[in-house]
Amino acid sequence: GRTVAFRRATDASLEDLYLIPAAGGDPKRLTTDHRGIYGFAWAPDARSIVISSQRSGGKPSLWRIFRDGAPPVHLTESAADAVLPAAAHKSPRLAFVRRQNAMNIWRSSTKPETPGDSWIAAEHGMNSSPPYSPAASRIAFRTHRPGTTRL
Repeated sequence: GRTVAFRRATDASLEDLYLIPAAGGDPKRLTTDHRGIYGFAWAPDARSIVISSQRSGGKPSLWRIFRDGAPPVHLTESAADAVLPAAAHKSPRLAFVRRQNAMNIWRSSTKPETPGDSWIAAEHGMNSSPPYSPAASRIAFRTHRPGTTRL
């Protein structure tokens, strides 16, 4: 309760983590990554902070950043898309959100007397661009399923 952690943005998604004494004083910069930060939480021992950051490039992952300047420790894989960490105060437990973006294609009716929507392409990943065939009997779509992008 004597130190406040905050993130400072110098531009869109160019952020770093800072500490400042709660009583006032000069801020101390903890990171110099200039990467997006998607939440942070004090570790139970107050010697470190767990941050969600894009410091390794790509999707956000969790890192333990030490107040004394020790090297950061990578806590989750780079592809985890881990954000919004929360640390337990009296145990070494950590919770976080793992984002799993999905764009699914749905079918619906333009007639109010035909209610209900149904999935056409629903799974993890990105499905988009669903044009109907000229006879409206088929739908082609773009997908980012495991492997390469295909139509």
